[in-house]
Amino acid sequence: MALLDKAKSLAGTLGKTAQKGATRAKLELEIRNLEGKLKQEYAQLGRVVYTQLKAGESVSASHPDIAASVRAIDDLQTELEETRQAIANLGSEDEGAAEGAATGSES
Repeated sequence: MALLDKAKSLAGTLGKTAQKGATRAKLELEIRNLEGKLKQEYAQLGRVVYTQLKAGESVSASHPDIAASVRAIDDLQTELEETRQAIANLGSEDEGAAEGAATGSES
């Protein structure tokens, strides 16, 4: 019976590990997507500024297209930081579980 309990415990641990790995992979993919969107938004901002300068207009942060790009960049950077923090939190959970396992085995 003890062997069966150990097998169930191991299966549960492996399942949790696989789930965390899948979550981490999903978050890393989200980071790559956000970085791509951020790159596109920076390019859009550059195009707007270039177009204004080429037309002899002054470049102003209050221009609607520039303001929209800046807001979009800020939003993407915030989302990117939150996603990176979520990955860091996954690592913290792993460390906490390892410490708990070590403490439990010493008892």
